[in-house]
Amino acid sequence: ERYKRYEKVEKLIKNRMELYLVEVQTAEGSNFSRFSLNQRLGDIKSKNHAEDGAFSYAPKGSSAITITPGDVARLDPEEFLNDTLIDFYMKYLSDTTKRGKKTIHFFSSFFFTKLQDTRTYSDVETWTKGVDIFEKEYLMIPINSSLHWSLAIVCFPGKLLRNSRSSKKELKYQPCILYLDSLNYRGNFSTGGAKLLRYYLTE
Repeated sequence: ERYKRYEKVEKLIKNRMELYLVEVQTAEGSNFSRFSLNQRLGDIKSKNHAEDGAFSYAPKGSSAITITPGDVARLDPEEFLNDTLIDFYMKYLSDTTKRGKKTIHFFSSFFFTKLQDTRTYSDVETWTKGVDIFEKEYLMIPINSSLHWSLAIVCFPGKLLRNSRSSKKELKYQPCILYLDSLNYRGNFSTGGAKLLRYYLTE
């Protein structure tokens, strides 16, 4: 019975996430790839760039991100994406998708690393200053481990504030953590990462 319950929850969440991804693809014109990211950077660079080749991206109500030629070079095959590129794309999605800022919060690429290093809520408490993460439907948390990027998605965090024994009518809002990894390696996150995020959310 419990298995069927969570299977239903997973399906409902997957459907909602697919709707969001459709919006992202519509805004992008294609799925996320190094090529599409390079296109977006090229569009922004043509509008705002410095003499040294660097350029910045500053969505409304957000601090600017400076992208250097060295960052762009990391989009080449067999190169590793860095925090600047990840943060840029997170801000870009937040700024250009209809549901971005209203229902989704994109964390900094440094957030999880800081939380993992200190394991103390007070050290990351101000990272969401001015944002009520429990009013969001999804929290997007980029994770870097051994030069590899993955993504944790906290679904319906606001439901954590309610009684855990929700009625069947509220089943579709069951909070959970999704972990997306292109290498399909969940070991470290399942044993420590998920627990760390639960600690952060319950403090």
